[in-house]
Amino acid sequence: MARPLTALDLGAGNGWLSNRLAQRNHNVGAVDLTLNDFDGLGCHRFFDSAFTPVQAEFDLLPFPNGAADLLIFNASLHYSENYLKTLSESLRVLAPNGTLVILDSPFYHDARSGGQMVEEREGLFAKQYGFRSNALKSRNYLTYSTLQELRAQLNVDWRFITPNYGLLWEMRPFKAKLLGGREPAKFHVVVGRSSD
Repeated sequence: MARPLTALDLGAGNGWLSNRLAQRNHNVGAVDLTLNDFDGLGCHRFFDSAFTPVQAEFDLLPFPNGAADLLIFNASLHYSENYLKTLSESLRVLAPNGTLVILDSPFYHDARSGGQMVEEREGLFAKQYGFRSNALKSRNYLTYSTLQELRAQLNVDWRFITPNYGLLWEMRPFKAKLLGGREPAKFHVVVGRSSD
């Protein structure tokens, strides 16, 4: 069996991924800002496996240099306001041979499509709740060119793994183009390793 890793689940929410990693005997820190016990870190008490809940911001991680073997942005990197700052801080905490993973963040070729998605989402939220949900600033999406820029700035090699969501999912871009809609987001597993 492989040795247990020290893993950080960034954007852990209720800790479901932290729990799964801890079930595999990894040492896990679940990092999020939300502490409640219905969708925040307080939910850790409902799990049988042990992991450590940590309230912290992505840009100010309370861990020493090189502390983590595995760092996972769990449907969360797109909530960063500044990707360079956020990823620089995560790489500080990552061990030299560690792995950084970006899960479940929306990717676009064209930033205008990402901007349209944000406007659509904000409009729906405002219609439902009577106010916009952008009190905390965030980018809300990534582009492939942004990740390439970050590759050059941070010396990180990215590998994209695209899950198979089925034929209907694969047809979304063609349908959007045919109907004159915006480019739909793609969701990859992005694995980063230092190229130094």
